[in-house]
Formats: sequence, structure tokens, C-alpha cells
Amino acid sequence: MPQPSSFTPQPLRCLTYNTKGLNIPEKRSRLLREAHANRTSVLFLQETHFRLGSAPQLLNSNFPQGYFSDFYGSKSRGVAILFSKTVPLIMEDVLTDRDGRFLFVRGTIAEKQYTFASLYLPNVDQHRCLRKILRQLSSFAEGTLVVAGDLNVPLDPRLDTSAGRSSVPQCVLQHIRRSLDELQLVDIWRAFHAGERDYSFFSPVHASYSRLDYLFVRQCDVLLVDETYILAQTWSDHCPLLTVISSPLFRPSERQWRLNTSLTDPLFVEEMDSCLRTFFTENNSPDIPVPTIWEAHKAVVRGAFISRATALKRNRTSLIQTLLNDIRDLELRHHTSALDSDYAQLTIKRKELNDILNADVRFAAQKAKCHFALLENKPGRLLARILRKRQQASYIARIKLPDGTLSSRPDHILDAFQRFYRNIYDMDRVPGSGPTVETIEAYLADKVTRTLRPEVSTLLDAPVTGEEILSVLRSLKGGGGEEPGSGWASRRVL
Repeated sequence: MPQPSSFTPQPLRCLTYNTKGLNIPEKRSRLLREAHANRTSVLFLQETHFRLGSAPQLLNSNFPQGYFSDFYGSKSRGVAILFSKTVPLIMEDVLTDRDGRFLFVRGTIAEKQYTFASLYLPNVDQHRCLRKILRQLSSFAEGTLVVAGDLNVPLDPRLDTSAGRSSVPQCVLQHIRRSLDELQLVDIWRAFHAGERDYSFFSPVHASYSRLDYLFVRQCDVLLVDETYILAQTWSDHCPLLTVISSPLFRPSERQWRLNTSLTDPLFVEEMDSCLRTFFTENNSPDIPVPTIWEAHKAVVRGAFISRATALKRNRTSLIQTLLNDIRDLELRHHTSALDSDYAQLTIKRKELNDILNADVRFAAQKAKCHFALLENKPGRLLARILRKRQQASYIARIKLPDGTLSSRPDHILDAFQRFYRNIYDMDRVPGSGPTVETIEAYLADKVTRTLRPEVSTLLDAPVTGEEILSVLRSLKGGGGEEPGSGWASRRVL
């Protein structure tokens, strides 16, 4: 059945990433932005380093749905699976691990059942840990199975290591391959790149490369895979692995335009000012209604903003892609040469890329501050969430009445508070009901250790003069970043 023209087919782009800890907000922001830039549908994460019960927020508008398996003992290990907003996942079941070694998520996407698994194996006894995990996965999995993660072992040391050998015993590798074969799991990257050498991890200590990150699907689903490749290593010590899987998912192709608040270039501001003046000069005619001119000018402004933003985005994307290509070329060159000069150039290119990505993080922070500044005084969803938290913090479940009984009725609680504060503020009206001077002095005797000099006390008790008010107003900073003394308040006083 043909799909509507307003919808476009969308494959599942699965990205697996060993993040080496995500407790720093900048790393979390960079991860989500990089995943969104790669149009990731399902994001598999390892080594999140979140502690069970105190994990930070790792979701945003692009990845609103996520599941986590954190280690209960410390900030180590940890795996997660995030889903893009374009993936309408209907979750059926989730299985987590207290040790933070695996996470299983089962659900349906476009009425097709999937099971996603994220794994992180230890540095030793990988075969025992994997066998235990796959046994639980075999009874949990239904539909199309996608397994991704860091196995911490090269499955084929001859091809998956730059040295051509591994310290892992051969019997351990045989047990791992046997466990994978029992579940009919196929290493997708090796299936599409038979005989090739490429790696996902570099150890500066041993000066060697190895492929430790994998993505598996069952043998019957291998034909669903369109492509798979290892991306350039940027801010983590592992390279991300991207695999594209065909799916029955379709998405709308239309997007909603919003004003790009980062276009603050003075030249562009002058250009827009000239454009608007020319537009109103040429179109201000008595034959054309004013509302029509006003609506037409919005289209002109929008077109100018889209044109400038598209040019800047094209240049920025081209620069990032060039840096990624240079990084990938230097990585492949360093695989074979192992020269310190190649690694130094690789470090410089990664720093240039991180500088660009850091600028994106700062812009995202400024955008968030602008969002809060615009909505802080307006009734809406943001204010409702803030008030809901305050309401929960100030919630009083029950109160003890003067007769000693507990009551949960709101009217009784309100009457008790009114009576309490009325008695406090009515002390001066009833003679003798307030504390005496002797009582106050006795109370403050051991609490006030320093006293003011008589001249300072006299100065504080003196009335505020007009000259003092005028001096303060002149020192206030004006609204627009003006110098002290040049603000609206000082001009009004003068």
C-alpha cells in the first residue's frame, strides 16, 4: 500500500557508544547532540558511570525516552538505551541488572516487535559473564533482536587487533563464540567487512588498537541491515559503531520553522534593516491593505533568516565533516604506522573538533537560559512545573489540633495555621502577652557576641536623607548595559 506523500521512510539507525562516564553535563550534552547529528534512532550506551538511585538526567527533546541499568555499588559500569522522538516505541517489558552489566528492552515499533540489549562485559572472565547474560536474553527476547555493547575482548585477534594477538586465552574466545552461536548472533561489522582491519579502541599505554565494540543481530535478520561502519573517535576513548537497519517505520517530512536567535552578526543586522526599509518603501501603497503588507513582510524576514542560517549551517557542517574525515584518515594511518607524529596530528584535529562542539554546547546553554527568561513570569507549563514542586515540598499531610487529635482535613489545617500566626502577631495588642525586655536580653545574651559602637548605632537609627537616595540611584546600572550613573533612574532624579 503506498504511503502518503507527506511521509518518508525511516530506517532504524542504531548507534552503540562506550562513553567512559557521563557524570559531567558537558559530556551528556555533547553525546546527545552527536547522536542527533547522526540521526540516531536507538542509542546504546556503556560505561555511563551512574550510581543506582542518584543518576543524573540523560534525556532531552530529541531523545525523550530512555532506560537505564545502573550499578548499585559505586559510580562505575552502567548501560542505557535511548530512543529518538521519531521512534514510536511501545514498551512491553524491561529487564535491568543490579551490577550494571546489561539492559534488555522489548517493545513494538510500527506494529513490529523488537528486543534491544545493551551489554558491558568485565575485563576478565568475559565468557562466563556473557553466557549468563545470553541465557537470560534467550528467554526474554521476542521479535527482531539487536544486541550492542562493549565485550572488552577482540573476537578475532588476528584481524581485530593491530598486534595480531591478544592476551585473552584462546579457550575464552572459543566459549564466547559458542555462546553467540547458540543464540545465532552474527557480528554485523565483520559480516559486512570480511577480512578488513579497523578498530574501535586505542590503548596509549600499550600503543595498540583493538575492536571491542560490537553490534549483533540474528542470522535470519542479517539481510535487514543496510550498512554498518565505525565512526571517528572524538571525545570518548572508544569509536562509536553505527548500523542502519531497514524497518516499516515512516515519519512526517514537514518541519516547523523557528527563529534562529544566534544570528546576531552586526552585518546581518544591518542587512535586515536595509531589507525591511526597502520592503516597506516599495510596498507601502494605498491600494494594498496594511494587514497584507504586514503579513508579507513576515515572509520576507523568514526567507532572509532561512537563507543566512542555511549558509552558516552548510559551512559549519562542511567544516565538521572535514575534521571528521581528517580524524578518520589519521586514525587509519596510525593503525599501520604507529608514529608519534601521526598521533600528535590526530590529537590536534580532535581538539579542533571539540572546540566547535563546545561552542554548540555553550549556545545550547544560552538557548536554555533564554527559554527560562522568556517564560519565567508567564503562566504556562514551566511555571506549572515549578509550582507543582513547591506544592509538593510544602505539602502537609496532617496536623495536631489543640485537643491532641490528628486531622488531615484542609480546613482544619488552615485554621490551625491561622490561629498560630494570629497569636504571634497579636502579642502587642494584648498588654503583657509579649516577652519582656529582660526575657529578650537573657535570650540574646549568649547569641550576640559583638555589639556596634555608639556612633555606628546612631548612624543606623538616623533617617535616610535625599542625598543618600540620589547617590544610590546614580550608581545603579541602566538597562542595556549602560555605565553607572547613565541609567533611566538617575536621569529621572537629575
